[in-house]
Amino acid sequence: KDRMESKEIEDGWEYVLDDNGNVVKDSEGNDVKIPKKRTISATLIETHQYKAAKLEGTVELVQNKPRKVIKQVPVGAESIFEHISARAIGDVNALSDESLELLKNKSLPFPRDLDLIIDGAETLKNSIRSGLGDLRRLIK
Repeated sequence: KDRMESKEIEDGWEYVLDDNGNVVKDSEGNDVKIPKKRTISATLIETHQYKAAKLEGTVELVQNKPRKVIKQVPVGAESIFEHISARAIGDVNALSDESLELLKNKSLPFPRDLDLIIDGAETLKNSIRSGLGDLRRLIK
């Protein structure tokens, strides 16, 4: 995602001239100066990284004889990698404080699929425990 930011800054000063091109003086005889302004700009290029692993299943309470499913409880978990980084082209002084903070973030390597699955499995364990708790009242 790209966005352009600009800002007007003071860049030195210049003398105020009268209609004849002479420098205007103040009441004390000093030359009158005004700040010279210019516009600076920069393009902020944001990179959004996203990767997710979703684990889903069912906890079943099964009667042995005769074999039949008494109750099913769906369980699931998700592991998400999300990261935002940015770089700028142009004069970074034109960027907002928020954009300057984003510049501190550099792109990261994506996690391996297995790492996301392992992280999700930890969350899935809690979901399974909860599912077993729902089934506990049916067990005699």
